[in-house]
Amino acid sequence: RAWQGVVYVIFADPDRLARYSLSSESWLSDISLEAAPTALGVDGTGVYIALGRRTVRFDLQGMNQVDVVNTNSTATEIFFTDNHVYIDADGVYSVNKSTKALVDHETFFYSMSGVSVAPSLAKAFARSVGVSPADIVQLALNNDGTLGVQEDSDYHGDYPGATRTWVYPD
Repeated sequence: RAWQGVVYVIFADPDRLARYSLSSESWLSDISLEAAPTALGVDGTGVYIALGRRTVRFDLQGMNQVDVVNTNSTATEIFFTDNHVYIDADGVYSVNKSTKALVDHETFFYSMSGVSVAPSLAKAFARSVGVSPADIVQLALNNDGTLGVQEDSDYHGDYPGATRTWVYPD
């Protein structure tokens, strides 16, 4: 994941967060992690890393670790809206970025992979996981951080398998 000219990459064995500066074309110092990372998300409020069931936030320099949420299972995706961070861990957890309060937790029929958010539509899009045939699903993200309905597309099975979705401005 990249944010303001820095690329953030998680590694296991050794467990670490690596950072690469695009402007200086050099590696910044690694940040050691206390467990193997399972998901990564970066936005203006910090670097969010899932360490299995525990999600933490660092500032953009990889300092000042703060607990965000503990989930019932291993987190596999982290995504954002302006005020909320969402952690997908056999269901989606919504957490207020400022207060770290859990806003909502819902389990959906489709597990998701490769999530991308369309803020103007207040929706997240993802690939379905663990069902055949593959599909694209959308999840409504309410302004208050609560989770809306998850729906599959009208083209169920028409898309080949993929690991990621992309949202473009138009």
